[in-house]
Amino acid sequence: MASRIVIVDEDLASLSEMTFSLASRGFRIKGFEDVRTALTWMSSNRVDFLMTELHMARMNSESLLHEIRKIHPSLPCVFVSGFDLIGHRLRLAEFPDVLFLRKPVDTDRLVTWLCRYMKKNEKDSLHLPSPNGGVPCSKT
Repeated sequence: MASRIVIVDEDLASLSEMTFSLASRGFRIKGFEDVRTALTWMSSNRVDFLMTELHMARMNSESLLHEIRKIHPSLPCVFVSGFDLIGHRLRLAEFPDVLFLRKPVDTDRLVTWLCRYMKKNEKDSLHLPSPNGGVPCSKT
């Protein structure tokens, strides 16, 4: 079974682009434009990774991360933004397994991070495609 990534982005164009990009690499993607709908869905479904826009109208990143940790305490999260990320990195430094990426997202960098995360945590690497197109990440 492929790794399931939830993507939350209020910008439909960004959501569609990232969904297509990661799905074409073999990931199972569930996309949401609304953070509350995503949290509700995540409360009753398996999620391996969360990728979300850092600045959303309905919930700020700190509140979102606290809500996510209530549902999935160790879920790795990727926050993306077109704005400066330094302040957010400092405020969210207490949370392990959080990555910050600037838009436009470098998909190869993202997939490489996902592979490293999977290897580091000794998860079944066969669930995760590699950044070079479909060959699973190895545990070597």
